[in-house]
Amino acid sequence: MTSETANTDGVTPVRSDPSIDNDQEVALQNTKEKPIKASFSISIRRAIENYSREIFWMTLYTLVLLAIFAERAYCKY
Repeated sequence: MTSETANTDGVTPVRSDPSIDNDQEVALQNTKEKPIKASFSISIRRAIENYSREIFWMTLYTLVLLAIFAERAYCKY
């Protein structure tokens, strides 16, 4: 019995291909040698994209807080 047919759950294991590993190692070495330099605007855009939900909720919270403050500050009893 081979190792591929010995699998009891019916899933055939993936045969490891050394060329994939070698290609990945070469790509990793290339990125270590030449890091990608992102401009300041790209890094700001990525931060906004990554934290868009947090930015939305913080903005909403701040606007509600300012509205409550303004209402209570200018309310005449």
